[in-house]
Amino acid sequence: MKSFNSPLLPFAACVLALMVTGCTADEEPSLSGPGSYDEASCTVCVAGVKSCHGAWASTCSEDGKAASPLMCGGSQVCKSGDCKSSTCPSAGFKGCADETTLSACSNGALTEAPCDANEVCAGGACVSAICEEGATSCGHFSLATCSGGSWEVVECAAGETCSETTGVAACGSQKCSPGERTCADKDGDGYLETIQVCNALGTGGDPALTVNCGATQAACFETDLGAFCQCAAPKRTSVEPEEQGGGEESGAEEDLIGEIDIQIGGEDFVQVGGDIPPSEKPDLASAYKNGEEISFDSYASVNFQENPETPGIGTLQLIMAAGQKTLELQIGGVSPDWSGSINADALGEVAGLMGYNDGTASQEEVQGFKWGAGGDYGGNYDFTIDTNEYPDGRITGSFLGLLNIFPGQVGQEQIEFEDGAFDLGW
Repeated sequence: MKSFNSPLLPFAACVLALMVTGCTADEEPSLSGPGSYDEASCTVCVAGVKSCHGAWASTCSEDGKAASPLMCGGSQVCKSGDCKSSTCPSAGFKGCADETTLSACSNGALTEAPCDANEVCAGGACVSAICEEGATSCGHFSLATCSGGSWEVVECAAGETCSETTGVAACGSQKCSPGERTCADKDGDGYLETIQVCNALGTGGDPALTVNCGATQAACFETDLGAFCQCAAPKRTSVEPEEQGGGEESGAEEDLIGEIDIQIGGEDFVQVGGDIPPSEKPDLASAYKNGEEISFDSYASVNFQENPETPGIGTLQLIMAAGQKTLELQIGGVSPDWSGSINADALGEVAGLMGYNDGTASQEEVQGFKWGAGGDYGGNYDFTIDTNEYPDGRITGSFLGLLNIFPGQVGQEQIEFEDGAFDLGW
């Protein structure tokens, strides 16, 4: 498999391993407090890019500091930042096409999948074909109960959902309204920095839609439309932050540079320590994989590996991660300040490679990537680097690709990335 013989492929795997074993989302550093907010560096989205967040479509302003949100109503779904019509009865719908076939809404279209052997479809869920009298199971906003050797399905009442506790399913009040967006103080510092979105069943927050506004020097604010990231000083929660321990503030009083009065949520507070230092612009990268948006917010970096045989020429590598999912773009045969476009049909010394791992294959099974485009993978890709301010500035651009699975791996034969965008610092 061709990968430009780059030693940074193991580097990407090492970075991922460190992220998986060395930190979790709950261990992120506190970024939401008043000392972290800086108007100049604050962003809420990737400049000029359309995106989806659950049922919301938005277009980001050219400075990345505001977005125009639009709720996709009814059965509509958000695709590539626009509300699209859907053939589903409702977003997130699940039902039964027949006794052994599950029907579900996926990216705005109804898809069908057979239940496993010895299973039947009941209420929008595959359940055991052999049931014990009185056994219960949850369907899609419905309760299935075994009676006389077969499953009887009853729809939950309005405002209720089905959930299981200690193996017993029952309809009960929803904990939240599906799609409801609220602000939370995830890091416990007393300020609202996190958007939480109620999942499709109303049983709690959807982790896939949780957003840490503080990671890009923004804060969470609740509006008539729900919670959104905004470039403004964060508001206090109604609950006082937990005591951090350690007693009084350390350091001699004469070492404190001064005090700055800042107005937050109608209250005055004092920031000790003088002027707030400017923060670096955060690295941002996102894309749509098979229609589902991925924000690469765990890690993103740009590197250049020089070829010893051709001084000044080598491989540009853009590495992005979201949890255990890693995506890498490689452009070989270029200088570190190269900009332009490259695709799979191009011929010449400049060549590209696009690789993706989803965390289900180890490096012992895949020497590189589970899916790829370019080189021995085939497939298709298109990369554009719009700006490249090497060595001290930013590198921005876009990408897309149709990736083939590595022979011998189990999973989708092809995956497609669309509307990829990155804005990274060298």
